[in-house]
Amino acid sequence: MRLRESLAGEPVIRIPYLDTDVHDIAGLTVINDYLFNDEETRVELATK
Repeated sequence: MRLRESLAGEPVIRIPYLDTDVHDIAGLTVINDYLFNDEETRVELATK
């Protein structure tokens, strides 16, 4: 919470805990989907 407050209104993208560790290209692709998609797509991915 303190991090969000210190960012002074800048958007924060939350990435959910994943079922496995990120250790390969496939895992990085999942992280990429959360970082570089629009909000609607991120919510959809997180609720699958």
